[in-house]
Amino acid sequence: MQKRKSLFIAILLMIAMAMVFTACRGDDNGEDQPGEDPPAVEETTPPPVDTNENNDPEDDDENGEEPEAPPVFVGEHPGLQVLDELLSRFPRSFENNDAILQPGDPGNILRMVVGSDNTFPGLFEGVMQSEAFDSQIMDFQRSPLVSFDEQFMWTDDGIATLRFEHENNAIELNMQHDVYWHDGTPFTLDDLVFAYELMSHPEEGQGIRFVSMGLVPYVVGVDAWRDGTADHISGLVLSNNNRTLRIYYTQPIPPGAQFAGGIWTTATPRHHLEPAIEEVGVGNLFEHPRARHEALGWGPWIIESIVPGESVLFRANDNYYRGRPNIDYMLWQIRPNATFMAAMREGLYDITIQPMGAVHFEEHALFNPNNYTLLGEPGTGTGFMYFRTGTMVDGWATPRDPGWHPIQDVNIRRALAHAMPQQLIADTVQSGLSVPAGTVMSPFNARQFIYGGVPGFFFDLNHARQILDDAGYSEFGPDGFRLDLNGDPMYFVFAANDNAFNEEAVPTYLQMWRDIGLDVRIYQDDLIEWNAFLTNLLLNDHWSDYVHMFISNWTLGFNPAPHGIWGARQPFNMSRHNSEEFRNILDDIASVEAFDPDFLMDAYRRWQIYMYENAVANHMFWGMNLTAVNHRVANFTLARTSGLNGVVQTSHTWALTAPEGYANTN
Repeated sequence: MQKRKSLFIAILLMIAMAMVFTACRGDDNGEDQPGEDPPAVEETTPPPVDTNENNDPEDDDENGEEPEAPPVFVGEHPGLQVLDELLSRFPRSFENNDAILQPGDPGNILRMVVGSDNTFPGLFEGVMQSEAFDSQIMDFQRSPLVSFDEQFMWTDDGIATLRFEHENNAIELNMQHDVYWHDGTPFTLDDLVFAYELMSHPEEGQGIRFVSMGLVPYVVGVDAWRDGTADHISGLVLSNNNRTLRIYYTQPIPPGAQFAGGIWTTATPRHHLEPAIEEVGVGNLFEHPRARHEALGWGPWIIESIVPGESVLFRANDNYYRGRPNIDYMLWQIRPNATFMAAMREGLYDITIQPMGAVHFEEHALFNPNNYTLLGEPGTGTGFMYFRTGTMVDGWATPRDPGWHPIQDVNIRRALAHAMPQQLIADTVQSGLSVPAGTVMSPFNARQFIYGGVPGFFFDLNHARQILDDAGYSEFGPDGFRLDLNGDPMYFVFAANDNAFNEEAVPTYLQMWRDIGLDVRIYQDDLIEWNAFLTNLLLNDHWSDYVHMFISNWTLGFNPAPHGIWGARQPFNMSRHNSEEFRNILDDIASVEAFDPDFLMDAYRRWQIYMYENAVANHMFWGMNLTAVNHRVANFTLARTSGLNGVVQTSHTWALTAPEGYANTN
């Protein structure tokens, strides 16, 4: 870690014209001791930044004028052009014309590596899980019920077709293939009905999908099912053979339903889980083996064995409806961030899976290995600096009472956001493989809606200081930090989980916030283990009374509509933000009027302006996914058609051309 930090400091020295360092004592391993000040780094070109150590606002600008903001772009955001240039450096597929191994041949096992210092929880039922690694594993078990194209629009070449009946506020699903669960039981659309029943059940305590995904709350009869006055959901109407399902909604179907994920289509095996529910009840189902290592799927890969938290071994599904996979076995394994790239160079693994990305690109460039090729695609992940100004009350995001904490002041949030040197972090920690995000939306699933008229939170410490001064936070305490509007000391508690990016970026963020006079302290004096972070802060409000801001990353779905992660009833609304204007814009995006492209575009424009002006969160980067593919792999392409780096729907076509992975010879 010391070597990496030294490299980071060296790059900063080349980029910045001036730096200010404070004392920092490391432990024997070269790590910063919790609670100590990290090196202070101040970027001065561009834009000009004051290095006044006395925090005297009158000395920030010789003319007393606020620094000029970057120009506003109306049209395509310039950040998208930079991202396109980055993507052009990497191919989307790897060509391998060698003869492939056949089923039963020695060595016909593909090994995937996940670079991470965390474990996976091991919950493999879609109606309950919310963690990225679990989702990856489940994706290999379960191919999409309804397929979709590169624009994430529904198509007719999947297990079932989907038709909209807008005049009836309904959709119709029709199975067109014979499909079987991995235990041999026929798959029917009653299994989709069961998924709706399960995620809508009032005792399903793990469930976050009911309010966040696929229009489930708006199915006719769901409320009666939830309150126990009905023994079924009346808006789910099955045919006699269970191969046709009509779903009726209480309101018009919104435009977002046209995109994959806009309708919930992930089935759950009734025959497999109902006996488990009889044993432990719905509320404890997430702990039952049948929802974990004994989970069933219908896709190309069957779980053979699991090392909890570490690895999953799959075997080929001989009865997969698209054809048996070419490969006999597939290993999905977590390996520490510090060693997984070396293992790729040794040929121990065939494919890197998330998060093989920018933080490891320097290591790749240093060795220039010749045994694998890097493929690139638009990033499926998204990261935000969330400002938590509210809390959940009876299932609704609710603003805190006035005067709860200074984080409620939009000027504080704007200043914090403008003090984040995102270009610097992108160039160093992320090795130049991302760009500062221009708006709250992502190019992965919403490029056509990104509005160029939002300047974003450009980095400028003088500008951040001026915002605070103008808002009345111009007095400083004896410790050098700003006082609140009542003249009392104030501080902010910041949290982040323990990943490679945060280890390097967080000390810089903390220093920049201190440089504008804000006392920001890291929660529990350290980064937090991922599962604890997920449970206590992201999905629940256990720490909300004393954590005011935090960084979190998520894997995006295909539907660009923001309701699933920002709606007032959504657990994924991490800021717990809510207002009448906020809800009205979301309602417009989901309205029938939004089938008019001009209306929808204007609604998304207003959405991005609102999120920027209210500083609800700071969308940190637009990035890319990098996937390393060993040269013994064939038929591998990064097609944007399914979850795991966009390739799950084609995983049955992958093949190997040698019994062992090729090792680097450079």
